[in-house]
Amino acid sequence: TILGFGAALVYARPDWVRWKPALATAVFWLFAVALLTTQSRQAIVGLGVAILFIAWRVRTFDHKRSVLVAIATLPALAFVVTLVRDQVEDDNRFNSVFQRIAWYEEAWAYWQESLWTGHGLRFWYQGGPIGYQPPNAIIEVGTSAGVVGVVGFLAMLGGVLLVLWRMDARFGTVALAILLSRLVQSQLDLFWVAVQTSVPFLVAGIAVGALAHERAANPWGRTLTLVGVQAARPDGRSRRPAVEVGP
Repeated sequence: TILGFGAALVYARPDWVRWKPALATAVFWLFAVALLTTQSRQAIVGLGVAILFIAWRVRTFDHKRSVLVAIATLPALAFVVTLVRDQVEDDNRFNSVFQRIAWYEEAWAYWQESLWTGHGLRFWYQGGPIGYQPPNAIIEVGTSAGVVGVVGFLAMLGGVLLVLWRMDARFGTVALAILLSRLVQSQLDLFWVAVQTSVPFLVAGIAVGALAHERAANPWGRTLTLVGVQAARPDGRSRRPAVEVGP
């Protein structure tokens, strides 16, 4: 997960961090290869989602980025599919794929016993029928805090995603990508409530602070555009000049 976060950060390489392109590219491939050697399927999928999102959204602020890296994620995702397929076809009913399916079913059934308020935080340490952390963020929150907790959880994430989406893309894109990566991974993995989960919110806080710093240093925004050309309307008549002030 941490390698995936690092690879996504240096791939996005926002201009305000002033990383040198050659260094960022070298570090990206170092992290990507290291991640592949772990064969952590959920982390690979999370990184793939982050890269595809960044490659799609960088166009919104005219920051050139080669699409070759984005295309390179397709073989990595195919590699994950191959690993999962091999485990599904395997006779071992205790491999990671079938184990997760069994955990999903058990945790879902346990959630239904206390649907609205759940069984308490870290219930798997309390000697109950389930002694493991559910490998899915929604199911984990549901079994811990019930429907009430899930609603609060989704409201929190929805609010964070909305704020980052509405930010200047130069700052919000990298934070959105890291958070999306973690959200995707958390549907397939353990430890949603863990120290590594704070990393996306740390990146988001830095992005918000960097944007505030730039606005404080340049209160008029990055651009001041005065459009004085008489633009034609569809009926052929001219309209008044438009004036745009701000970023």
